[in-house]
Amino acid sequence: TEFCGVGGVTSEGGRGGAPVCSRRPRVESWLRETRRWTGTHLRPGAAVSALAWCVPAAGTLRTQHPAAGMQRTQKSAAGASLPTCILVRTHNPTRAQLERMGEWYRELLYTEFELFVSVDVSAPAGLATAAALCTRIPQARVHTYTEAEMVHKYYASMQHFEDASRFPGGAGARRVYAERREQGCSLAWGMHIEPICLWAHTIGWRFSAVWVCEDDIGFSCDLPAFLRAYGHDPADVVTNMASQSSAFRAPQVKCGVVVRPGSGWFWHDTCTPEYNRQVPSHARFKTSEHLNRLSISLIRELDRLSRVEGVSAWSEQYFISLALQRERGFTVSLFRPEHIGVPYQWNGRVSARDWAHICREDRATSAGTFHRSFLLPSLSFAMPVLLQANAPLPLKGRRRLELGWPLGASDSQKGVEGKIYHALKF
Repeated sequence: TEFCGVGGVTSEGGRGGAPVCSRRPRVESWLRETRRWTGTHLRPGAAVSALAWCVPAAGTLRTQHPAAGMQRTQKSAAGASLPTCILVRTHNPTRAQLERMGEWYRELLYTEFELFVSVDVSAPAGLATAAALCTRIPQARVHTYTEAEMVHKYYASMQHFEDASRFPGGAGARRVYAERREQGCSLAWGMHIEPICLWAHTIGWRFSAVWVCEDDIGFSCDLPAFLRAYGHDPADVVTNMASQSSAFRAPQVKCGVVVRPGSGWFWHDTCTPEYNRQVPSHARFKTSEHLNRLSISLIRELDRLSRVEGVSAWSEQYFISLALQRERGFTVSLFRPEHIGVPYQWNGRVSARDWAHICREDRATSAGTFHRSFLLPSLSFAMPVLLQANAPLPLKGRRRLELGWPLGASDSQKGVEGKIYHALKF
């Protein structure tokens, strides 16, 4: 806020008739200082403005960055300068999740990466979220869309999912989907690729790759370093797994006893008829969507298939199944094992207290220190408990003892980028 000022503040390159910043020397001094400690070369004449923000209309992108003239690019493996960004999908985040988005924005502010937030405003909760983002992160790039836009742009595929009574899949999938629709969920609850394509149309397809993440994911250390760790990976999809999917079979129960356990994946048959033709049941895979990197060429192909040919499916299988079809020419790679935290799964839960401890330990590891915490009944009994670390301790009167010691050079390099965790529901 100090950099942007208050009111209509702009450089000579700003809009016609806008007043010239009266604090230009102070701004240029700030830019020189930023260049000194970040190594980022900002152009002092870059357009800088503070606008009267409001909730952006659906289908639009509210975008402003204090370093608007800064070149934000990343070198690809082939040597071409191609930008990369991170897109956060959200609908009704908690206050802590909004604060984490603000932290990500500030971490990426003067790096080669850009951060966008895509909000489903089909329901009032989405409108409140967009307003909260505009208030808490004034310079954030917020993209909004509605279910009506999804149906209009991708009617060839979305028409098969609108009616809950004709929802593709088994009886269980139809029941769950109907319940969600009654609760106010839009099509974007399960169809995530189409909103990503709407965002790509809005920003003009100007990125080589997009990191797509959910609002309940957690990065324990340096977010830019984590993204740079995969900067030279040319794969079209970077994800944490790609497992074979199979048709769902409900468990068979007789007289309260499970005669036959259930098997398969619940959303295996949630797809359009054209997808079923192009991707038969035996050729389907699934992955988690907590965090993935998708190339813009793959997103273009998914956009064309859904918009023109009516090809779409439950998003956890849609993009990964098509990317693994050899004839399409896409490639897939996996996250490095040292970047996957525990828990990192759809039903994982991380409390606020656990998250504070995770971040402290992972950051200590990245700094070259092994950090561990022990709950002790009193400091006078520290040594016996340390010798028997697994001994149960009474809840009453516990004290926390935190220890740290240097790691070897090889060990300290393993956690520099930190880890990713899911799900932070607080």
